[in-house]
Amino acid sequence: MTKVKTLNVRLNPEKIVDKEILDYFDQSLIPKTTLVKTALIHEIERLKASGDPYVKDNLKASETPENKPESSVSSKERLRGGFSAFSDKDI
Repeated sequence: MTKVKTLNVRLNPEKIVDKEILDYFDQSLIPKTTLVKTALIHEIERLKASGDPYVKDNLKASETPENKPESSVSSKERLRGGFSAFSDKDI
C-alpha cells in the first residue's frame, strides 16, 4: 500500500503549507489530527480577533431544559410512543 502525499494544503487563504513542512510532519511522531486541530484553533482565534460575526465564543451547546432528557420517561416508553401510531392492521 503506497502512502499518498499532499503537496499543498490550504489552511486558510493567507497560508499555504509547502512540501518541506509536510515532509517534516510525515516523518515526525506528531499525529495528523493534532496538526489539523491546531490549525483550526488558530483559524478560529484569527476569525474571532477580526470580529467575524459567525464565530461564537462558547462552542458548547447551552444546557437548557430543552436539551436535557426527561428523567420521568424511560427509554422504552419513548420508543413505544414513537411506534404507537401504527398497528399490525395498517401494514
